[in-house]
Amino acid sequence: MFKNVYIIYNTDKIEAINFYKESCKYLKKKGVKILDEKNIHKAEFFIIIGGDGTLLHASHKIYKYKKPILGINKGNLGFLTEIKSGEAFQMYDEVLRNKFKVSKRKFIKILYKNKEILGLNEAVIAKDGINSKMINIKAEINKQYLTTYRADGVIVSTPTGSTAYSLSVGGPIISPELDVMIINPIAPHTLTARPLIVNSNKKIEFKIENNTKTYLLVDGRESIRLNCGDKIEITMSSEYIELIESKNRDYYSVLREKLKWGDTHAKRT
Repeated sequence: MFKNVYIIYNTDKIEAINFYKESCKYLKKKGVKILDEKNIHKAEFFIIIGGDGTLLHASHKIYKYKKPILGINKGNLGFLTEIKSGEAFQMYDEVLRNKFKVSKRKFIKILYKNKEILGLNEAVIAKDGINSKMINIKAEINKQYLTTYRADGVIVSTPTGSTAYSLSVGGPIISPELDVMIINPIAPHTLTARPLIVNSNKKIEFKIENNTKTYLLVDGRESIRLNCGDKIEITMSSEYIELIESKNRDYYSVLREKLKWGDTHAKRT
């Protein structure tokens, strides 16, 4: 039985703060110790209370501990934090008894000027603002020329990130157990530039080929200014997190519930 937990919650939302307090009270009654920051390494599992953004941010802090993560939705969409607050205490009991299933989610690794950055959702190369000119981005896979995108930018997404930014610009939804990456141009100036799925053993390389003000953004949290001639390498990382999932639903039911995917009951006017 698990005895130690570290909890991260969205301190900007009163709903998350209140539920954090309720969770602490409940877990302490079960004999679970709520760890502080200095003892985070002793955690046997993690609880994230908030939305997908909270979990995404927290994943960069706790992935190295290789412990299961339970996401409780107190945000908006709640695709990664799929557990509803009404079922949270039941999930706590199941986790404490070590009766749960997990979904393994791998990071991508971005290399820029000898700096390594991990991304759970995506890496985005994009122009700065609506008034900027399009970017010319040369793309190679394993040193083989792919194409030169003339676009507002390009996204490299993990299967986890396939339901995030990439989806909003026409990318495919990828089951999380698949070991692939998605290359998805943003507003390309050609009808033939479509999303491309590549195997995780490939190395993707981009080169900026004009002077448009351009940025590299990873998981919406780390922004780097790029210049003409800069190169960015992206590969699949060996790092990962394990998300605890409800036994009452699967990935596809979450797609239907959260994203209304395949909804045949949508209201028609």
